[in-house]
Amino acid sequence: PPLDWRLRPNLEFSPQQHQGKKFVVVKDPVTARYFRFTGPQAAILELLHEPIDSTTLSVRASEALSTFIPVATIEAFLKSLEDKWLLDTVAVREKLATVESQKLQDRNLLYWKLLSFNPEKIFECLLPRTRWAFTKAFHLFAAVSISIGLIISFLHWDDFKGGVQGLFNLHGLLFLWIVVFAVITMHEFSHGLTCCHFGGKVKEVGF
Repeated sequence: PPLDWRLRPNLEFSPQQHQGKKFVVVKDPVTARYFRFTGPQAAILELLHEPIDSTTLSVRASEALSTFIPVATIEAFLKSLEDKWLLDTVAVREKLATVESQKLQDRNLLYWKLLSFNPEKIFECLLPRTRWAFTKAFHLFAAVSISIGLIISFLHWDDFKGGVQGLFNLHGLLFLWIVVFAVITMHEFSHGLTCCHFGGKVKEVGF
């Protein structure tokens, strides 16, 4: 292992606060993965923006957090960062090169991006207006609603099966397409809002 450790320079950091606790969310732009770190862990990450050996890191982290942090604890934390591909090491660079090479191979004529745009401003507008969706009360309401929907579908299953045949016409298929498009759009926006709510960033949506 290298004598000096440091974080990869292209990582994205987003300080967050949830339920009165501060933490930082780190996004890996290559793998599009997110990692959440506690306040003390974030303090150690701050020291890793420049190359530093584990012994010096232990001393500086102890000073920053006003508590003794053994070198063994620091090395275990560094190992976990390397396993997450967040450190700038030879092993991590090799793995990232493999990922980017695979992305190039996966490109084909059957997968095109159309009408892509940056939705950050949209989510910034929607997020304060949808915080109710991240409460326990709404989760309970959603669970009850889904359960009632399943019960109604089960009780009227024969009517449901018989009505499906009526969709196979121009009017029915057009209506079905509109409904499916609306549901998928809301579903994917829910993913984006959840990502932003927990500290992530969504920089592209499209078709």
